[in-house]
Amino acid sequence: MQVLYSNYWLGELGKDVIDAYQASSIYWNQVHGFTAEDVKKDLEGLQTMRNLARNMAFMIKAFADAKEKYGLPGVERNAFTSFPDGK
Repeated sequence: MQVLYSNYWLGELGKDVIDAYQASSIYWNQVHGFTAEDVKKDLEGLQTMRNLARNMAFMIKAFADAKEKYGLPGVERNAFTSFPDGK
């Protein structure tokens, strides 16, 4: 399963997880259609969304289990690098 950097979808858990991940699926996470009936015909899009839902459920459970078992990792902050002279 591929993961992408993000933390917007974790809700309450996201408040505790500083650097979180977003589950991906097998293709673009979207369905197509002009009406709800059209969307029901987009079998590829629906399959992609089911895979996304399973991956998200797995990751949410895995993060919760890991948090309970290991706690949260430490985070270093406030280091800043700037090269204003271009060197």
